[in-house]
Amino acid sequence: MKGKDGFALVMVIILIAFLAIVSIGLVALWQGAVNQLVQQEESMQAYYLARSGAAALASWIISHPSTATSIANIKSTQIHLKSGSVGTVQVMATTTSNNGNITVISTGMVNNARETLRVGLINGFNFNKAIITKNFPNGISGNVKIIGGIEYQNTSLLTISGSASVDEVVSEGPVSGNVESIIKIPPSLATSTPPPNLNNLKIGSTLIINGLTATIATFTNNTANIANTLGFNSNGVNGSWTLVTCSTQSGTQYLLLSATNTQASIKISGNPGATLTIYAPYASVTFGGNVGINGSIVASSVTIKGGGNRINVNLSTISSNIFNSYIIKPGSWSY
Repeated sequence: MKGKDGFALVMVIILIAFLAIVSIGLVALWQGAVNQLVQQEESMQAYYLARSGAAALASWIISHPSTATSIANIKSTQIHLKSGSVGTVQVMATTTSNNGNITVISTGMVNNARETLRVGLINGFNFNKAIITKNFPNGISGNVKIIGGIEYQNTSLLTISGSASVDEVVSEGPVSGNVESIIKIPPSLATSTPPPNLNNLKIGSTLIINGLTATIATFTNNTANIANTLGFNSNGVNGSWTLVTCSTQSGTQYLLLSATNTQASIKISGNPGATLTIYAPYASVTFGGNVGINGSIVASSVTIKGGGNRINVNLSTISSNIFNSYIIKPGSWSY
């Protein structure tokens, strides 16, 4: 009996030792899995911290283009998060010496996890609405249809009356009338939209229009030539204007630019035919009669008179050193 009892005790000890070894292994595996999950979570947190940091600095540069040169080439700076937030963010911006483009570099850190993202900024403008303006002196009335939305940089009432219709208005101020969607948030663009840099206009130079490569074929500041090309009366052109004709694989694109003060004005009548984009942040633009525009309008003031006016936005961005502003370079987000 004593021999059998001794054998049983040995077997029990062996079984306990086996279970202990298995348990230790399972605990180690479980701990490893937990650690891996924690590392993945911290890595994801670091990634989003880095992306948020890059987006914050890029947004600041876009909203304050005149200060971009002082922001660029800054040393790594920590963004202070809210009390209790996890991790830290280091951001910096560098300028490419040969073209003035900016690279924003952001690193998010959570414990041992570290993620770095980069995004590029290039000269250009985001025409995200059919009309971007600070002022509609007479509201919008008559047989007018605007497709592509309005960004109204004003807190006063915008009245859309009669048979006029707008699909979307972004404004802090009140809006009344026939509009499908009203977004009550501050406009995305700074009200001090910089003027175009006409010194950078060169025949044969290229720019990107909504993903298409465009070549500057001609440009003119002659009033009669501008009116003749666009098909309206030259008496409606006051102040300094420049018409740029660009060739793309989808056809001709016109850019009508003004870098002068609010004294500059232009009255568009008739149908320009090709895509016409107006960038005149200091000037006033008036539409009279039956006007059809495919493009976008950026102006200090926009007046729409008469019936049959139709404005359709058909592009979102133009990348070019003509603009003293910055946009995020498409496809430039990278690790």
